Amino acid sequence: MEFIVYHTNTLRVVRVYAYEKCALNRLSRLGDGYSMTDGASFLSIAVPMKTVKNLMTGKDVEIPVNTPWCCNPASETYWSM
Repeated sequence: MEFIVYHTNTLRVVRVYAYEKCALNRLSRLGDGYSMTDGASFLSIAVPMKTVKNLMTGKDVEIPVNTPWCCNPASETYWSM
């Protein structure tokens, strides 16, 4: 089982832990605004979306807020791969 520490508002994952005690320790150091859950429950949480401008077409595109930069169509990295 895995335990995920994440930012409560954006659902951005801080780190994934194998042990609950390690995740709780990290959570206590981060303070307010962060939460912890197990891996299966985290997948059931709805991920908020954000709108970015496609670098090639100039059109707006909706992507999840936790999308890595290399997978974001608003980045040059996405188009150079």
